[in-house]
Amino acid sequence: METRWTPMGWGLLPEARRALSRVILEFDRLRDETAWECAAARAYRDELAQLIGRLEQVRATTDSLEHELRALWQRAFTAVG
Repeated sequence: METRWTPMGWGLLPEARRALSRVILEFDRLRDETAWECAAARAYRDELAQLIGRLEQVRATTDSLEHELRALWQRAFTAVG
C-alpha cells in the first residue's frame, strides 16, 4: 500500500480505507451477480421440472396406447386364426 498525504496526514489508514471500499464494492457486485445467477438457476430448474412432467405424461399415454394396440392385435389375430 502506498502512503499518501490526506487531510488526516501521512499514513496507511486512509489508503487502507480506500482499499477496503474497493473490496466492499467488488463484494456487492459479486453478490448482485450471484443473486441473478441463482434466480436464473431456479427458473431453469422449474422449467426443467415442467418438461419432465410433460414427458412423463407422454410416456404414460404412449404406454397406454401400446397396451391397447397389442390387445387389439391379439384380438384380431385370434379372430382371424
